[in-house]
Amino acid sequence: MTGVMTAHDGKTVGRHLNLIETLNIKNNLENICGKIECQPLVWGSDVTSFLPAPDYIILADCIYYEESLTSLVKTILDLSDINTVILCCYERRFTGNKPLLEKQFFELLEHFVTEEVPLSSQDPVFSCDEIRIVKMKLKPSKVFPNVETF
Repeated sequence: MTGVMTAHDGKTVGRHLNLIETLNIKNNLENICGKIECQPLVWGSDVTSFLPAPDYIILADCIYYEESLTSLVKTILDLSDINTVILCCYERRFTGNKPLLEKQFFELLEHFVTEEVPLSSQDPVFSCDEIRIVKMKLKPSKVFPNVETF
């Protein structure tokens, strides 16, 4: 549903293939103003078929998979260009190795500027203290020295 809502806003969205998401797209075609596409994506694999870079990359609750943190960050980096906005939503977890995985994920984001979206900027009905939303963009480089990050 996240992808459908983003496409409703006229943005280009690339999403991981899922039967429910495919049905959501078909059932909401009249609400889609932008381009939405559903394709399978294996983190860490070649992303050439997903380029050019999407306007948005939306991550929902996927930073706690220890085996794939590096692959996830590599995929985000490979898919992004200087204009791509990445929104990462996750529930804070405090049991087992979850705090360490959260820390490791954000340490791996060395090529990105990150900014937490404050609760005051989130929907009052669909937000809570345990859910975090982080906005990310590639850091400006020598190739794009005058580009704003946010």
